[in-house]
Amino acid sequence: MPGSSCYNNLIKTDGNQVIFLEFYGTIGPACASAGTLRRLVDAGMTGLRMNLSHGALAEHADWLAMIQAVGIPDLLIDLQGPELRVGRL
Repeated sequence: MPGSSCYNNLIKTDGNQVIFLEFYGTIGPACASAGTLRRLVDAGMTGLRMNLSHGALAEHADWLAMIQAVGIPDLLIDLQGPELRVGRL
């Protein structure tokens, strides 16, 4: 299976140094199926980024179940940070 081996993300430099690259994708409507996520992993994606600015973690339980079912081990979660509002309210 292409991309299923961790060796696909290794780069050997001119010396003896080996660098492992990690590729993260952002989960959203375009990859809302387990098959699409599996193809991304097969192409070399090593983890996912989930943006929680628009909802709580509990509201994304279906995404989390699909990520776990596909077997994606790394998940980065962006939380909503403070908002700066400039001007009159």
